[in-house]
Amino acid sequence: MLMLYRRVNFSAIALLTMLFISTFAMAIPLTISISSTGANATVDALSKLSTTAKELLNSGQETVNIIVTATDAKENVISEVNALGGKVTRTYESIEAIAASIPAENLLKLASSPHVKRIFGDNLRYLASAMPPFTYSSI
Repeated sequence: MLMLYRRVNFSAIALLTMLFISTFAMAIPLTISISSTGANATVDALSKLSTTAKELLNSGQETVNIIVTATDAKENVISEVNALGGKVTRTYESIEAIAASIPAENLLKLASSPHVKRIFGDNLRYLASAMPPFTYSSI
């Protein structure tokens, strides 16, 4: 009897199918933009926000205080902050960073800039000696 078909390797076909599907499964989330605050923000812009900056984004405040580190000269970041309606409150000398106050609605626009490396929330910090002493009754 003459065999007109060859033996099919089902495991190879299954692996190729899974590889094909996983390629699309990884590519689709990269193309979707996230619109949690009304502005289209890319995944890259959200990854530049620290946890405290993300909290400021969702806080409902009109203006937020931030610290921005720059990828290159901080003058580029200063001009972008001013263009977005923000105000630079401090320029750091030892690092490429600035402190600024910016409208919360423009925070993601600033984060999407190629000159911005990372954005942190600028919150008040206290020294441990300024905190009340820890006691068991405070638990």
